[in-house]
Parts: sequence; structure tokens; C-alpha cells
Amino acid sequence: MQQEISFVEIAVIGGGPAGLCAALEAANAGARVVLLDRQDRLGGQLIKQTHRFFGSRSHRASERGINIATELTGQVISHPLIEALTGATVFGFYEDGVLGVEQEGRVFYLKPSRVIVATGASEKTLAFPNNDLPGIYGAGAVQTLVNVYGILPGKRVLMVGAGNIGVIVTYQLLQAGMEVAAIVEAAPGIGAYWVHAAKVRRAGVPIYTSHTIKRACGGREVEGAVIWQLDEQGQPVPGTEKDFAVDTICLSVGLSPLVELLAQAGCRLAYVPQLGGHVPLRDANLQTTVPGVYVAGDAAGVEEASAAMMEGALAGLHAAYSLGYGRAGYEARRRELQHQLDSLRSGPVGKRFAPGWPGCWPARVWEVKVMLAVDGIPTPEDLAAKTPPPERLAKGPVVIAECFQPIPCDPCSHACPRQAIGPFEDINEIPQVDYNKCNGCGQCITRCPGLALFVVDLTYSEKEALVKLPYEFLPLPAEGQEVAGVNRAGEKVCRARVVKVVTTEKMDKTAVVWLAVPKELAMEVRHFVITHV
Repeated sequence: MQQEISFVEIAVIGGGPAGLCAALEAANAGARVVLLDRQDRLGGQLIKQTHRFFGSRSHRASERGINIATELTGQVISHPLIEALTGATVFGFYEDGVLGVEQEGRVFYLKPSRVIVATGASEKTLAFPNNDLPGIYGAGAVQTLVNVYGILPGKRVLMVGAGNIGVIVTYQLLQAGMEVAAIVEAAPGIGAYWVHAAKVRRAGVPIYTSHTIKRACGGREVEGAVIWQLDEQGQPVPGTEKDFAVDTICLSVGLSPLVELLAQAGCRLAYVPQLGGHVPLRDANLQTTVPGVYVAGDAAGVEEASAAMMEGALAGLHAAYSLGYGRAGYEARRRELQHQLDSLRSGPVGKRFAPGWPGCWPARVWEVKVMLAVDGIPTPEDLAAKTPPPERLAKGPVVIAECFQPIPCDPCSHACPRQAIGPFEDINEIPQVDYNKCNGCGQCITRCPGLALFVVDLTYSEKEALVKLPYEFLPLPAEGQEVAGVNRAGEKVCRARVVKVVTTEKMDKTAVVWLAVPKELAMEVRHFVITHV
């Protein structure tokens, strides 16, 4: 019996950040959209992302991914031109442009005029002895367990991979109450933003660069792990083994674009390592080599969620425009979205995309400082460059911006009412504090996605200094409580006293804790633990 085919204007495959923005942009232009997502709820990776986003205001900087997911999902579900189907798996993309879909045991077929593929990426794995033991997870699975379902995968974990995902998930596991034995990274330096690595280092997590996992230990489940060092050629060095007693191993070793449907559709693919693997060729409008088929997000090349949202919006705009919608404001909107996407890719972090497709990325060249702090600990030279002059410290509280890496992020430049930081001419500028304008109010502290802003007041008392720092762990300390002051390497260096704890709904779960510390340690204490020294 021949199946009936439903004709639709635009089908968006994937309900993650790229798919949600693609559907909204196309529908806002006037096109009718069917959004298909195989999960039982929309949002994709956003529903797992409890951390704050980088970027600018237009990229939703300083907002948490879970909040962005709620907002975008609400807009999609309530939009009169969008039909959102969850639990709907697209199992086929046929030569005639028909999509085969299964939803709750029902099979049906769609024939869209335009298709936007935003299927995301899958996690890569790693081969080592016993890598099939229970207790070994991908980072995405761990995020789902912890941040979506509130389930801890174990008590003590070894993280393999120091890219942004590995370091972010490490921090989230610490927040959830797990102990992290270490982070292991095969490369000679971390791939994550330095500020992400600095957060976990302050929390006492060591990062072993030029190391990899040798084997997992255990019979029926993970009971330990052995790592070893790699030489300059990436070969293991016998005799450098280190043993860890862990019950969980988390792998964060990269993502591969999910391009199977694009391949079925006949889109031409090419292997681009910088983008995660095989990706579809596409033009500046994100249209693939098959007319009417567009791609966005990690399916087009693995990037940050902010870039995926911009790509999704661009794909939705172009797809709707090709059907005759949104022509009045098309050019202005296209320029706006393209500018936002280019700004995310404009700095040295975006340079890895340069070998991608000509015309899609700016060709700006940056002089990039080689970071000696390969494991997240700044060098003395870095710290000296960020320390206010003694005469300013003697006048009262002042902000110290411990952000040393040019990354696409500028919330701090908008947070200060006195414009002591910024405004930035470029989103990748490293924050510089105008000490003549800064009065140490600390309003910028909770706006920094990297938690890299601190206030130091050496005039607090004769023997003590006041350090105001961001804190995202529970339970919060009580005013007057004695805690252990911790340095940038996670080492307890002094007794400290909690003077005040500031937390409001507007601060969105980032508290500011005021610590009284010995004056001579004011430039060292950057965290604390609720225990005695």
C-alpha cells in the first residue's frame, strides 16, 4: 500500500540550538516550518549546559544554556507557523527529497520544499584495554545523567580530555558533589578556554598534559585507571605510569558531525579535521551541493553552541528567502547575523576554522601569545601584568581581571556602570581595567562566564585584606564562618573568614563571597573550601 506524502514548506531536522534558531528565523520570516527532533524534549545540548555562555549580548553571553533552551523552546512551541514534533526520528532522506519519519511507532513521509539539517554531532571514543567496563562514559552521557536527571555516575572520576567540554563537565561534576581525581590530556597544552581550566584548578583538580589513559582496571566494573606520559612524538613513555583509584572514567575526546542524512540526500562531503570529520560542502548561504538542502550547527562542523545558533538563524533566513519570504528586511538581517557569526570566529580561538571553506570565515591574522600555563595556572609574568599598581591598591577595593586569553567574550565590558572595563572595539579583547575609574563595586563579578573577576581590598583592616570572589557551589557558607583559603592551584594556604555572602535572583546562582584573609595572601587566595586548614 502506497504511503501518503505530506507536502511542507521547510523541514528542520534537529531540535538543538541550531535547529531551534533555524525554525524560529524561518517562521518569523513567514514560512511554515515542521521541526523534527528524535528526543522527547527540545533543546538538544542546551538542556545539559548549566554554565554561562561566552560571546556578546547578541550571542546570549552570560546566560546559562538551560535558560536559553527554555526560552527558545517556548518560542518554538507557541509560534503559530511552527509544528514541533518530538520523538520523531528521520530515518531516510530519499533522492526525490522525501523524508521518512517514525514517531511512536507511526511511519509517515514528508516532502519539504526546503530542508535544514541540524542533526548535531556524536561523541568520539578511545581505544584502551578494558574500555568496555561499566563505569566508562562519554562526557555527553555524564552531562545527561547529572544535569538532566540528577544522577551521579559514581563517586570519583578520571576525566580524559581537556577541551572545553571535558573541563566544563569536570566543573559540573564538582558542583554535583563528585570527586575528580584528575584531567588527562594527550596534547602538550589544554584545548579549553584558560578561564575554564582555571576554575577546576582552583578547585584542586590536577591537569596532566602530554598524558593519556593506558588502561582501565576492574573486573565487573571500573575500579581504577592507569595513565602514562607521552613523548614529543605522541608515543607512551614506559615507567611514567600513574595509578588512580576511581569508579568512573569520562571520555571527552572530540565530536564527529552527524552527516548520514546529508550523505543519503547526495550532498557532497569532504573530510576536514578542524571541523571534526566529514562535513558537507556548502556555500556562504549554508546551502549544500543539493539545491534546497541547508546545514547548520555541529552537522556543518563542530563549534560552540553560540556559533550553532547563529548558523541556524542564517540557514533559516536563507531557506525562507529562497521561498519568497522575508524579502523586505532580508539584506539587513543577513548582515546582522553574519556579523554576529564572524565575530565569534574572528579571534585566535576561531583560527582553527581557517582551513574550512573560503568565504565562510574571516581571514584575520592574530598574534597569539604562547601560554606557558598549559594546565591552567598563570605564570608570574601573567599575574604581574594584571596586578594593580601599589598606589591604587592603597586607595581601596579594585577589580582584578584574571583573564589572559583572547576569546570571544565581552559581558564584563557592559557590566561596569563606570566603564572601567571596555568598551571593546573587538569581542576578543583581553579585559583591561582602568584603575582610575574602578571603585571595586564588584557588579562585574557575576557577569563573567569564566568567573575570572575578583575584587581585592587591602585597606580592609590593619592585618587583613578583603577578597570578593565568585562561588557556584552548595552549600553556601555562613557569614562569620571560618573556611580554608585556596590558591590558584587548589592548595589551602590560610584560614579565612566569611564576611558576607551576596546572592540574588538576578545573579542567577553565582554568589559573591567576601573573604577576610591575611593581607600578605590577598593576591593568592582565589577560592575556598568549607573545611579547616
